[in-house]
Amino acid sequence: SGRALKPVGRIARTAAEIQATDLSRRIRLSGPRDELRDLSDTIDSMLDRLDTAFHAQRRLIDDASHELRSPLAIIRANVDTVLSEPDAPAEDRRRAVQVVDRATTRMTRLVEDLLATARRSAPAFDDADVDLGLAAGEAAEEFDALAAARGLTIERRLPHGLPVIGDHDALRRAVANLVSNAVRLAPSGTAITVAAGRSGGRHGGWQWIAVKDAGPGIRADDQDRVFDRFWRGSETRRTRDRRTGLGLAIVRSIAEAHNGHVRLFSAPDVGSTFVLWFPVSASGGHPAGSPPDTDPLATDPATTNGHTTGPHTTGGPTR
Repeated sequence: SGRALKPVGRIARTAAEIQATDLSRRIRLSGPRDELRDLSDTIDSMLDRLDTAFHAQRRLIDDASHELRSPLAIIRANVDTVLSEPDAPAEDRRRAVQVVDRATTRMTRLVEDLLATARRSAPAFDDADVDLGLAAGEAAEEFDALAAARGLTIERRLPHGLPVIGDHDALRRAVANLVSNAVRLAPSGTAITVAAGRSGGRHGGWQWIAVKDAGPGIRADDQDRVFDRFWRGSETRRTRDRRTGLGLAIVRSIAEAHNGHVRLFSAPDVGSTFVLWFPVSASGGHPAGSPPDTDPLATDPATTNGHTTGPHTTGGPTR
């Protein structure tokens, strides 16, 4: 009977070693396919599901803390600007109030999206007609105060008439993450460019949003990892950027959810250009092939300073 109960003892010992914060242990009972083997496999399968849920919960908390930090900073910057200038024109005060109102509205939407994702009771993104230029313009406007406080300017080249089917707030959030990084890393006295456009014919090809800065740039051997979750770069970048390393991972996930790609053009000590590419398709699908391998801002004399080094690409149709 001792041999017959040996598998039971193994199951009991493994179960006792499992902790709430470490669900990596498995029973993995070998031997004949009998009731005890079925029980062991069922417990291992349950632990797999619990482990996946636990990591998803941790990702949710990390994403929430990262995403809420930017709108809070936007609110604080605009409130401080108004309070520090009691004689500011009424138009400036009205504009600051509008920015704060949008930031608080989006914080509410963000929390609702995160909760809906956690409950899996609603989709994370809505499908609607979105103007890429409008979404990018709103993202840029939210960082005007922060940029000015750091001696930066945000230049816009955002034409209308660049429609995609997607989630306006999510696309704005992706651009905002890129602008936030640029504002945080660009040296004082430089300009950040936020631009949008179309490559190809009116009824096909690709549309894009680009954010360009003159910051420290990204080394070639780091560019393969820049969109990974929790990547924070070299020591030089970490000393200036103490965030969790989720911003660019979130950008990538939003681009992929819209059948898009993210491309990076960068060189150390010169700057970076991040480009979000989205397919143009009247039927809602995606065009064959990939977006262009060129930086759409590199050929524009008004925005070129020679920092393109060939693209690093991430993303693709996943929807």
